[in-house]
Amino acid sequence: MRSQADALMRLRRGGATAGKMFGTRTVVVTSGKGGVGKTNIAANLAIALQRFKKHVMLVDTDLSLANVDVLLGLHPRHNLKNVIVGDKRLDEIVLDGPGGIKVVPASSGADELAVLAPWQRRRLADSFAAYETDIDIAIVDTASGLSPDIINFVLAANEAIIVTTPDPMAMTDAYAMIKTIAIRTGLYDPENPPDFRQPVRRSPIDIKIFVNLARSSAEAQAAADRIRNVSRKFLRLEVDDFGFLLTDRNVQAAARRQEPFVLKHPQGDAARSIESLAGRVSANNRIGKATRGLGCYFDRVTDINDASAGIAQPESSQENPMNMLR
Repeated sequence: MRSQADALMRLRRGGATAGKMFGTRTVVVTSGKGGVGKTNIAANLAIALQRFKKHVMLVDTDLSLANVDVLLGLHPRHNLKNVIVGDKRLDEIVLDGPGGIKVVPASSGADELAVLAPWQRRRLADSFAAYETDIDIAIVDTASGLSPDIINFVLAANEAIIVTTPDPMAMTDAYAMIKTIAIRTGLYDPENPPDFRQPVRRSPIDIKIFVNLARSSAEAQAAADRIRNVSRKFLRLEVDDFGFLLTDRNVQAAARRQEPFVLKHPQGDAARSIESLAGRVSANNRIGKATRGLGCYFDRVTDINDASAGIAQPESSQENPMNMLR
């Protein structure tokens, strides 16, 4: 496990893909469980960031469902698969999305990003690198779950927003996502848990929790606090609370109409919650100059795939910290 973690750390510091520093930040929006509203949060966050004078690209890497375009009412003729196999250039598949964002649609039911030939890797990295001067922040929407392919998209990013709900299963899966990141980055060894006297540390991937579908601000705060507390206690890992979104009929109605709720109901509570999240993302300076941009992000995804090949997914602990802190 230690050799894998060392390899991942070298990749994040540059490793074989070291290159020119770019300004584009990669922010992954992910979740340990489906049905928590992750894609809706990612899409509306991307639009809200435009109001902070950020140029934003929304990249759909959910290779099982690929529903960013459906949520936004877009109708792509081509997608990321066409770029990977060489049928199209990236600029030929990028869509103009609502609110001025750029959208990269994914290919549903495909796994081309999991295993790339060297020429495909170079083509993908170079294609995204061409957007470095135009894009300030890339919001990367992953699939839900803890499979190695999904975790690799998270590990390659600068920042990760983990979306959860107050549902106990969703919170447990959010904690499992944090634990997996800690294991894969070498910050936590299940066979040798940290001494509780050790200082709380931060992951090289800046981890945030966002609570969706809460019935009240108190319920949302309680959910975030529980996840942060168990992460500190059992992993000795610091996780930030990045806000919440309450259950809102306008959000559901906008999704059915394939319209972003931040544009359909800009004065609503949901829009204000997402604008608050966008403000936190825009102002976050903890990563400093660690970002290497979109091109290198996809280089890191494929390099991490190589580094983790043949390594079993960490098994869940028999303990259930979420129950222990009730």
